[in-house]
Amino acid sequence: MTARQRRVLHLLVDEYIQTKAPVPSARIAEGLGLSPALARYELIALEEMGYLTKPHASAGRVPTRQGFRQYSLSLLPLGLCRRPPEGAWSGPWRGRESPRPSW
Repeated sequence: MTARQRRVLHLLVDEYIQTKAPVPSARIAEGLGLSPALARYELIALEEMGYLTKPHASAGRVPTRQGFRQYSLSLLPLGLCRRPPEGAWSGPWRGRESPRPSW
């Protein structure tokens, strides 16, 4: 995903959260200062990657689950998104069954 596509996705998700309605390409173009054709091109690319969908042919785009996930993960500080080092979860419980409740 390019930096411009990331900005398009962020603007679209922000707008969708505020309005609860499909976001038209004209609003994306206006918000980012892009030409309408370039905004549509980036929206199509994001749709092909699975981040956006169109409810019907004449509607704007709405974020998919994957789009919301990408948006929310990008809001986290970089250190929180890293995978823990191998063996970081080893402890006295490793290799044992989880304790069963005694009730």
